[in-house]
Amino acid sequence: NAAGPAVVGHKVVIATGAAPARSLANHLLPDKSTRDLPHILGYDDILAPGAAERIQGKSVMVYGGGPTAAWAMEVAKGHAGSSMWVARNGFGVAEAAGPRVGAIIEGSRDCQIRGEIEAIRPLGSGEAGGEQRLRVVVASETSGKAVEKKSLDVDYLVNSIGQDAYAPGGLHDLLSAEIKCELQPIPDRNRVSGVPGTMLGFGTQTGDLQIIGAAAASYQDAGRGLKPGRLASE
Repeated sequence: NAAGPAVVGHKVVIATGAAPARSLANHLLPDKSTRDLPHILGYDDILAPGAAERIQGKSVMVYGGGPTAAWAMEVAKGHAGSSMWVARNGFGVAEAAGPRVGAIIEGSRDCQIRGEIEAIRPLGSGEAGGEQRLRVVVASETSGKAVEKKSLDVDYLVNSIGQDAYAPGGLHDLLSAEIKCELQPIPDRNRVSGVPGTMLGFGTQTGDLQIIGAAAASYQDAGRGLKPGRLASE
């Protein structure tokens, strides 16, 4: 796409929300032609306007155990014909996000699976009842620590396994090297959060650029040892 007009400002506040989604592992989709399947959604798809109509009456699987997966599950639970929530390491990370996410978890206990996706295959219309769907193989732990594999057919799979701080289009990709070298945590000096050591985001020393909210939670610079600490938004 052609670049738009340049804008010069005294201050820039970046509040873009979550970073791009982490991609599903390559071995799950061995056929390169299936990588852009319209039946695999990101959390930005399921949380976007119009998503409720898209999944209305359909079967939806949400994959991931964090707070963003919980928001996706809330949409699926409210609008899909059937829904299931698969999390590799359980739902403890989401539970730590607060009471609203906790309510989503409690309201979806009947469709939660602690397990990992091992394979994804697109089904042709002939083997899926007239519509193209996905067959998802999930390996889940049973009560006796044994692993059970299930093949589940769904209309949509929502990828919510986390964020990729270094993905193309993310902040690390967009900011210049000079600005990245200037970024430092912005401490909560007034202790608005009430918790010592809380940070408000990242910013330059002069404050002309600041990264706040979910954008700060997903920004990191491994080369400089810069990663999110405890954010005030938590």
